[in-house]
Amino acid sequence: MKTRNGFVSNSSSSSFIVNKEHLTNLQRALIKNHIKIGEMFGMRNTTPNDAWTVVETGDELLLRTDMDNFDMRLFLETIDVPARNVKYGW
Repeated sequence: MKTRNGFVSNSSSSSFIVNKEHLTNLQRALIKNHIKIGEMFGMRNTTPNDAWTVVETGDELLLRTDMDNFDMRLFLETIDVPARNVKYGW
């Protein structure tokens, strides 16, 4: 469990948008289960507290976190989502 006392200067938020037309069904499932799959890949910060919010809309997956611990950028690279198909910020 992570505990925070007072102001934390290195806290951050991040968000990505991935157009679903560029994802396979497997990649979408992996993103939705990124903590469990990341742990299987040996990635760091794979506790439930490190999970990103994943919202699926008609055309996109919206990924957001307030504490940027789980390395979503590395995860997307690991599951072969090309960086050109990822928009940063939403």
